[in-house]
Amino acid sequence: MGYAASTMLTYSLSLFLEPLEQAFGWTRVEIMAGSSIVAVICVLLSPVTGAAVDRFGPRWIGIGGLVALGSMIAAFAFINGNYLLWLIVWTGYALATVCVLPTVWTAGVVRRFRAGRGLAIGATMCGPGISTFISPLAAHLLIDGLGWRYAFIAMPLLWGIVVLPILFFFHKNMKRHDVPEPADQAARAGRKGLAVNRDVVSGRFIRLLAAGLCFAAVVPPMVISAVPILSSAGLPRGEVVTIASLAGVAAICGRIIIGYLLDHLDARVLGMMLALLPSIACGILLAFPASVPMAALAIIALGFTLGAEYDVLAYMTSRFFATEHFGLLFGTLAGVIGLATSLGPVWFNAIFDHGGSYVPALWIALPLCPVAALLFASLGRYPTALEGHLQRS
Repeated sequence: MGYAASTMLTYSLSLFLEPLEQAFGWTRVEIMAGSSIVAVICVLLSPVTGAAVDRFGPRWIGIGGLVALGSMIAAFAFINGNYLLWLIVWTGYALATVCVLPTVWTAGVVRRFRAGRGLAIGATMCGPGISTFISPLAAHLLIDGLGWRYAFIAMPLLWGIVVLPILFFFHKNMKRHDVPEPADQAARAGRKGLAVNRDVVSGRFIRLLAAGLCFAAVVPPMVISAVPILSSAGLPRGEVVTIASLAGVAAICGRIIIGYLLDHLDARVLGMMLALLPSIACGILLAFPASVPMAALAIIALGFTLGAEYDVLAYMTSRFFATEHFGLLFGTLAGVIGLATSLGPVWFNAIFDHGGSYVPALWIALPLCPVAALLFASLGRYPTALEGHLQRS
């Protein structure tokens, strides 16, 4: 639930595009430009957050981050047309976002679970699916009923009432030394006596990171921009919001199904299969631009992938490398992926501002995820006790 609350604005921001355009006369690129601030700050500070989670545990980092994040979302309600103020609020939002990245919510799970780790990660990471389903619908109702300013205030308030008590009473702190790492896992990953920076610059980690970038440059931006993409094709806004919410249901299913399969199948194979879905979705939207059933199918495919991409990446990080420094490693991975995720809506909407259509953006996005499939295939087998550190290159 904490991860769901942390993505409330991410998956509802597109609903605020038209009201902000009308209120201040800004272009969509100017409105989404704050995402680039989030991207830069996250890529710089995510490793720091990961290291802090390794040292202090995730509980208070996550709780404090959610309070700060909700406060900054509410601050958007007080924007008065001063574009510099808009960027300042985005900067505060970015600093809060660093404290609620996936690393914070998965670190304790990775250390607690060995058997069934994939399913545990999948269940933990259902948050964005819940948010993708609820946030657009809630934003649509709040904007229509209260106006966009009060919607910015009401959304974090409603999420906070539900989520913060759950985190306060049930989210246990898990530092890296609270659960000793099994000796065979340490040997398998070749971690003992080796510096963590060797993992960060290894060929395997770089390929894993590049695969994540391909996913992040396509899937989250398309889900985030689903409402304007489908609206620009001529579909009614009410139907578009309902279709966009299907991504949340598909994301939850993707988290659970792929999480379960990760415990029974090779993660590389699953990653390769998932990498094909976004390209299929792009092809559907290009071939059937005004079809409600086909739009729904494309959004479901994107949502399923959105629900599983972080699961696969987190699981691979925990299997190819030791869990002792999972926070730092996955924090680095999440930060760079966050860069692509945040910049993705900017380039999508820049193309729209330039030509009045999202079609060129879909053509650009279509071939990227198959590249991720090839990168997953190149990772090789999970390291074993006998292979040690040499297998990571």
